[in-house]
Amino acid sequence: MHPDLAPMPRRDADIKFGLANPTGTNGVPRFNHLHPPFNNVTVRRAVLMGINQNDYMALITGGDGSLHQIRASMFPRGSHLAKEAGAQAMRGDVDRAGAMLKASGYNGEKTVLLNPADLVTVGPWAM
Repeated sequence: MHPDLAPMPRRDADIKFGLANPTGTNGVPRFNHLHPPFNNVTVRRAVLMGINQNDYMALITGGDGSLHQIRASMFPRGSHLAKEAGAQAMRGDVDRAGAMLKASGYNGEKTVLLNPADLVTVGPWAM
C-alpha cells in the first residue's frame, strides 16, 4: 500500500500497532436454512463458493492486509481446533458459484441480508 493511501493513524510514527486479541475474531455467514432458498444445501454451498474472504476482511481493516489473516476455520488460529477442513468450500469463485446456483434449482426466490449496523466488526460486511 502506498504510504499516502494508508489510514491516517498509520501515517503517524508515534502510534504503535499490535494485536489486542491474538486469537482474533471470526465472522460467519449464517443462512436461515428453514426457509427457501437456503433450505437447499446446494444453494448454501453455491453462496459460500462465491465468497472471497479477503474482500470482507478489507472492509473492516481499511484495506490494510497486515491487520488480518485469511483462515478457513471456525476456531481461533493457534488453538488445537483450528483446522481448515472444508476450505475448498469458500474459494471466491463467482463463476463456479453461479454454475452451482443454477444447478441447485434456485428459482429466484427472495433473499434478505440482515445487517448488524451497530457492530463495527461485522456491520461493513453487509453494506
